[in-house]
This record gives sequence, structure tokens and C-alpha cells, in this order.
Amino acid sequence: MENYEILAPAGDKNSFFTAINCGANAVYLGLNDFSARKSAENFSIENLKFYIDYAHIFGVKVYVAMNTLIKDSEFNAFLKAMVRVNNFGADAIIVQDLFSGRIIKQHFPEITLHLSTQGGCCNENVAKLAKEYGFSRVILSRETKMDDIAKIAKVLPTEAFIQGALCTCFSGQCYMSSFIGKNSGNRGHCKQPCRKRYKINRNGFEAYSYKLSLSDLSIGKDIKKLIALGVVSFKIEGRMRRSEYVASAINYYRAILTEQSEREIECRLSDLKRCFNRGNYTRGLSFGQDRTLVYPFVQGHIGEKIGTLNIVAGRPFCRSRHTAVIGDGFKLIRNNVEVGSATTSVAGKESFFVVANGDYKNGDDVYITTDKALNDRLLTDNRQIKLTVDITLNENEKPVLTGKTDDGEYTYMSDEIVQSALTRGVSKEEVKACFNKVGLFPFSVEYGAISLNKAFLAKAQINALRRDFYAYIFESLAKCDVKKIDENRLTDVLNYEETKVSFDNKKRAVIVSDLDFVKVFSDIPEITIFKPFNYYDLNGISEKIVRNIDSLNKLFLYLPGYASGNDLIQYEKLLVRFDGVYSEGSYAIELCKKTEKELFIGTGFNIFNSVALTGLKDIQTDNIALSKELTNSQVSNIVKNTGNKNVYSLTYGDIKLMDLIYCPFSKDCTVCDKKERYILTDENDRKFVLRRYLSSECRFELYNCVQLISENFASNVLFDFSAVSAETAKLIYNNYENPKFLKNKLVDFTYGYAKNEVL
Repeated sequence: MENYEILAPAGDKNSFFTAINCGANAVYLGLNDFSARKSAENFSIENLKFYIDYAHIFGVKVYVAMNTLIKDSEFNAFLKAMVRVNNFGADAIIVQDLFSGRIIKQHFPEITLHLSTQGGCCNENVAKLAKEYGFSRVILSRETKMDDIAKIAKVLPTEAFIQGALCTCFSGQCYMSSFIGKNSGNRGHCKQPCRKRYKINRNGFEAYSYKLSLSDLSIGKDIKKLIALGVVSFKIEGRMRRSEYVASAINYYRAILTEQSEREIECRLSDLKRCFNRGNYTRGLSFGQDRTLVYPFVQGHIGEKIGTLNIVAGRPFCRSRHTAVIGDGFKLIRNNVEVGSATTSVAGKESFFVVANGDYKNGDDVYITTDKALNDRLLTDNRQIKLTVDITLNENEKPVLTGKTDDGEYTYMSDEIVQSALTRGVSKEEVKACFNKVGLFPFSVEYGAISLNKAFLAKAQINALRRDFYAYIFESLAKCDVKKIDENRLTDVLNYEETKVSFDNKKRAVIVSDLDFVKVFSDIPEITIFKPFNYYDLNGISEKIVRNIDSLNKLFLYLPGYASGNDLIQYEKLLVRFDGVYSEGSYAIELCKKTEKELFIGTGFNIFNSVALTGLKDIQTDNIALSKELTNSQVSNIVKNTGNKNVYSLTYGDIKLMDLIYCPFSKDCTVCDKKERYILTDENDRKFVLRRYLSSECRFELYNCVQLISENFASNVLFDFSAVSAETAKLIYNNYENPKFLKNKLVDFTYGYAKNEVL
């Protein structure tokens, strides 16, 4: 038995069957609700059990993604769905929220939980917390370093992405689609603005191109390195992809893992490129950033190069080793830029004519993006169970049917009474013709004894008998020892006593990248959160603190959502100089315990509902920032439910949209201008601050194009002045209690989600 699994995506039923037919060890899929891939076809709660049973018949596990942030108003429905998914026999449920997951696990220990990549597991601190909270597996952040993977794998069974699309932002921390388009990635509605065209005010980057679009991940033979580190599950991303892609990805990694010939592996890689290839692939960030990570030229699928375009007698023509058929599709690329598309017009071996569109010309590269013959071949596999059927239909008796498989013999007796034939009884040919129709059941039917002693059943009765019999065999083969949950226990989780909490004397916390900002404020905030440019500049940070310490109350260190193990060592050294930590990542809980520093839970924790806040009850903190995607009324409701007076809302200033754990400038350090700030401009001329900061390597933050004024009345107040000038910070802080005045002064601003709910 393999000690690892190939985990395949199932965005619809076709991909589901393909994954099983091609030998995946496990599949992951989503419901129509509560899934981070809302645009996929997904599965309904009504049909989910069939697919779980189908997979289990072949020994394939099923993980159900319920990995979006859940509103208070949705939590009851979410719990009901989760309990039903468990009772159907799902092998695990994938969730994003550590803290609501903790409460769910306390009430329903029967449920197996996996922590989504959205949960930000990038170091062993997060893995330890997940284990403490009852999670059975962590799905790594795609940015996790090799050393950290090895440490995490010793704490909990670990799942890693090996193939598919890469998010440009650290997962769980992306708000760009949400704040510029009202489609939240944390809620499964991401519209992928990172795949749009931008320009940056840096030499060589001034022209519009896909500046934030990453190549697809494909680690290839490096999968063996992950096995050596202790990773047990290898995830193929792609619930939005076609079933041919699922098949080719499984085949490729199976070829590597079963040590097939180099030629066979290269053939499988060629298949994979033709099914989906963005940017000619990257090894991602776990192995260190490579030059292929960002692919600014073509946003989508480029396929595989097969030849060059020629114009013959005015007709586009391609000479290639590829045997073209009608139905093939191509992209025409010149100097890395897509200039047109084409389809086969005259099929041929080694040469063929195409119908082309766009600004094509002689010499353009021809890339195949739809290989019809390949697609047909990839979908020919069909796993079936040999079923030998015995049928006994005796007049005036109940039908008796027996099914024999390699796993055993199953007898089924219908309640229907067989009638006596008045003229002609049902024939063997009619019975076989009926029972040959297996529908979606994976049976290859053969027949043993068929006894039809003067028996008559109407056609509709035989059809019903067949359906009931196959369903009985199917459920018998799919038996699983699931620990079922009584739905009546659901009320225990949501049993709150409303508490009236007043915020007449609100606490204020301010995030600044320059401590001198505090000197221009009309008064001193209760907590100042310092965001350094260089986390490894111990002396420089100390000098800034000493210079400003008299103008501060409490001073906290800002820590981003992502942290490697080396970062944690450095942060621990830095904390000697601070009263506490404001962190966007849950790894800081362990860090603060170890250093005995105060913890300020940041917006990056994505505390989105009352259950999640309850999950933080025993965490030593007097300061909790709720998700920045909540309305004022939702915040108020959470406060009433929990009675927690320590909550903050991001109310004024900058909205951080992304954390980029890579260099968007191709990591060419020899020509880097080393500026701290740039302007990223979209094609609508909206300008976003792109701020560099230094940890163990260069990383970047992206901020919204307008300032936030949310008129918060429901909690304590959090300001973020990470990317604004001192003048703007002064204007906002000194006048925050007069939002009408601020609106007139700022002109361009957003209410965020203060008034209108996120989808």
C-alpha cells in the first residue's frame, strides 16, 4: 500500500469519474454552498452521498471543501450541511477557520477536519495549533519552505499542492477581488483581478502586462523530495478545469511515482501541457523563487508549441509532427504575446491548414491548446466492478436476485409479487436488455442462472426491480463505518445569551510604518503598532523606538500573515523591544506564549462570526480585530452574542489587499532599485501602493486605491496608516470623529463593507 495519496480535483461529476477512472487515491470536491470555488459546477447535498459511496467502492477517499468564511446568519445552515456531509461518510471536511473549527470539533468529535490552505499553515506553530484544536491534517500554504514542511509533517499529516494555478497572494489574506469588485475570495467569489493587466512605475515595468499573474505550478520529479520530507498527500489544483486536465495530471505524477521511463514521463508532461499550461510552469516557492514564477505575457492556457505558421497561397498552414484533426485548437504567439487563434481546417499528418483569427503573420509560433485526439484518449479509462447476476422470477413469489463480486455475494428480495403469465411470460432477452442498463453504477454485468418460471412483470416493474437491485448492491459495496451525528445536537453550538456592550470609550490602535507619525496626532493612541521596512535591522528598529518612546503608550510589533521558521527566530529577537505583537497569522499565538508578550489578533485571522470569536476565549488577549469584510451591524451582532468588549474593526486608513511572498520583479537583485514603494496602476487608471518590506527575503504588500472611512460604531477602532503620507495620516486620525469632514477632504474613499454585506 502506498504511504502517500494523489489527490485530484472534482469540480463536476465528469471530473469526479475521471479522477477515479485514472487512479486517484482521493478526490476533493465542494458543495453548491460554502465552497471556495463557487464558480465550479460543484455538488448538491442531495446527490453527494451517491458520489461518496461511488468513490468508496473503489477505495478512493472523498474530502469535502466547506472552506469559506461563514456569517452568523449562515452558521446554522453550515452546521446542518456539515453534519449531513459527515453522516454521508465523507472522509474529511476542509475548513478555513481554525477557531470555529475548534468549537465544531469540541461539539462533534466524530467529524474529521482538515485545515484549508486558506488557514495559513506555513510553519510548525500553525500545525501545532491545528493539532491542539482537533484537526487531522493541514494543507500547506503554497509558499511554505522546505525546512518548514519537514517540521510541519512531524506534527500532523500534511498535504501539499503539486500542480495547478497559483494565487499571487498568500492564501487567506487576499481581499483585492473583494474590495475593488465586491466579490470576496474568502467567500468563494474571487474574480481574479490578479489576472488583469497592470503597470508599475519602475524602469522596465512601465508597460501594461500581466504583472501579478503567476505561472501554473508543476513540481514534477520534486514530488519525491516532498515524500522524503514526510508529506502524505499531493494535491492537484483545478476544480475549475476540464476532466482531460484531471486525467493528464494524474497520469503525469503516476508516471513519475511508478518510475516509468524518461520517454513516458516526457509524453505525459506533453499531454499535461496540452490540457492546461499557464506560463510553461514554475516549481513554485517551496523550492525557492525561479524566473518563471511570474508570467506577464499571456494570462491563460498557452498549451504546447508544435510548429510555426506559414502562409501558403494566402492560406495559413502549419508544418508539425502533430497529427491534426478537426476539432483541434491553437494559439498563435509572437515574441511571447498572443496574436491570434486557429482551428484545424484540413486535417493532416505532419502538415495541415488552419482557420486563423487575429493579427497573425508568417513565422508566428503555433501552440496547441485543444488536442481532440488526446482528449478522447485521456477519457477512455473506465473502472468497473465485475458483477455476476442470478435472477429468479417464480410466479406468485417475490423476485430473488443475487449479485456476486470479488468482495462477496449479495442477495436481494423484492416486495413485488411476480404474476402468472396469461399468454407469454417475460423472456431472458428482455430481462438481460433491462439489466444491461446500469446507469451511473460502475457495474460490468455478466449473467449466471436466470430462472423465469411462467413469470410476468410489466416493463416498468422490471425497470424498478433493476434500479432497486443495483442500488442495494452499490450501497452494500460502499459500506463505511461512519460515526453518525444526531442533528438535534446542533443547537448546543449556537446557544448564545445576548449581552449589551457599550463602546462609549473606544480603544484606539494605529498601524504605522513610520513612528514619527504619532508625533503629528492630536493625542496618543492606546496602542501603536509598528510595521518595520526591514525586520532584520535590529539596530535601526531600536534607534527608532528610542527616538519615539516618550510619545507612545503601548508599542506592538506588526507581524504579517506569512512567516517562515527563520522569520519566527528573528521575530522572537525583535520582541524584546516591544510590549506585544499585532499579527495577521495564527502562528503568533505560540510565539506570544513563548515570549510572554501581549497578543493583538489582527484582521488576517479572519474572525468572521460569533463561533470563531468563542474559539478564542482562552487565548490571552485583550485586543481582537474582526474581519475587514464585516458590516457594522454584523460586528454588533458578534459583540452581543459573545459579550466581548475587546474587539476592533478596521475603521480608517489603508486597506491591505494582498501579501506577495515573492518578488514581482523576477528576483533580479543585481538591477533592483531597492525602493520601498511603487505604484501599481490598472487599466482603469486606479493606483495601488505596492510596498516592499524585508524579512528573510523581499516581500510586498498591495494597498487599496482609496482610503477607508467606515464610520464604525460597534467596536474599538483600528487605523491602518501603512501606505499613506504623514499628512494624510494626520488628517484622518485628528478628525476621525467627524467622518463628514473627512469625506469632503479625501474626496475618494470607500465605506468598505461597513454598510453593505459581502456576498
